Amino acid sequence: MSSLNELNALWKIWTLFNPRLVLAGLFAFLFVLAFFLHILVLATPRFNWIAGLTAAPAYTHFLPAVVK
Repeated sequence: MSSLNELNALWKIWTLFNPRLVLAGLFAFLFVLAFFLHILVLATPRFNWIAGLTAAPAYTHFLPAVVK
């Protein structure tokens, strides 16, 4: 368990790093990560939500057959 003095000294980390630069870098990293994950998912035929159901033949066997 951390002592109260150690918890009170946590603010000193921001004397080493510029908070604006850290937050800007964090947001930029998260944006780039989300962008590449979306591109990766869109590249697969199963999870391509832009092309629609025509790009996902794996789900067609779950659809019930229409019998007349």
